[in-house]
Parts: sequence; C-alpha cells; structure tokens
Amino acid sequence: MTINQLHDIALKQFALRGYEGATLETIAREVGIKKQSIYGHFKNKEQFFLHVFKSSVNTEIEFLDQLFQAQAELALEDMLLHLIRQYKDRYADIPTLRLIMYAGFIFPPQLEKPIGSMIAAYISHKRTAVYHLFSRPDHPAMRVDARQATEAYMNLLEGMLVELIYGGTSRFDGRLEASWDIFWYGIQIQAVQPSRHAERKQVD
Repeated sequence: MTINQLHDIALKQFALRGYEGATLETIAREVGIKKQSIYGHFKNKEQFFLHVFKSSVNTEIEFLDQLFQAQAELALEDMLLHLIRQYKDRYADIPTLRLIMYAGFIFPPQLEKPIGSMIAAYISHKRTAVYHLFSRPDHPAMRVDARQATEAYMNLLEGMLVELIYGGTSRFDGRLEASWDIFWYGIQIQAVQPSRHAERKQVD
C-alpha cells in the first residue's frame, strides 16, 4: 500500500458517501489493509478527511488555472461558458469536485471552521480568476464594471453547481440554455439578438 492508494480510495468514499457515511473500515478494506494501519498516517478520521479535502481543493484550483491558461486565446464568452460546461463534466467524472460540493453543504459541526475556510479560499480564487477575465481589454463593451460582471457570473455559476447537486446532470443543459443568453446579453451595452448558445460550436 502507498499513501497515494489510501488517499485515492478515501477520496472516492468521501465523495460518494460524505464524511459520516464513509467509514475507515470500508476504506481500509478497499485498500487491503487493517483499519489500524490508517492511524499510522493520520491521528483520526477528522484529520484524514481534512487532508483529503485540502488536496481536493488544491486539485480544483490547479484545474481552474490550467483551464484558463489553455483557453487564453478564446473569446471571453467562450471561456466563461466553457468553464460552466467543464464543471458539469467534472462533477460526473471527477471525485475532487464532487467532494468539495458535497462537503460544502454537509459536514459535521466540528469541521465547520476548517472546511469553511478552505471552501472560502477556493471560491475566492475562482472569483479572482473570473474577475481577471472580465478585466481584459478585449472583452465586449459592458454596461457594468468588471466587479459587477464577476458577481453576476459567479451567481450563475454557483447556481448551476447547486443544480448539479440536487438535479444531477439531466436538467443541467436546459437550465444553462435558459440562463446564459439572459446573463451574457444583459451585461452588454448594445442589445444584440442572441443566438441559442446550444447551437454554438462547443469548445473542446
């Protein structure tokens, strides 16, 4: 057994079952070790969970930075829309995001402070990255400043993430389609007849 194997199994269990539902017994059994072996690496379940959660936050921050760097040449609208769609795919396939979103709503009281602090740092990083996009000189003329545009976008993004938690991926595309053009054309100075974004070429 390696610490990475232990981490990966724990991540899967915590993302699937949450803090209370995932047990050290189940994690140890899947890894192929005895429960007591876990205590050679972590003092208790709380410390173990916080370790996995912090790693997940770092992974998602790294994903965000790499995505924006890779898509730097795209138009602003394409980058922002692509990010939302990427979250849908990651929620379905990547346990780090699922864990953050799960634990962001359901965690034991004794972990409220450290979990809340990590989630706040994650959201702040995401907000700052989006603000920098809206501050680019090549974006369309807007009737709001970069700060207001960022907050409006963050409200849309976080709302779509909540939709993933409670509605799953099945309703996601319809909700995004209903909301995107209203947001995008609502922040611009000139009223332009929007095309349906579902018909736009999706960014790979």
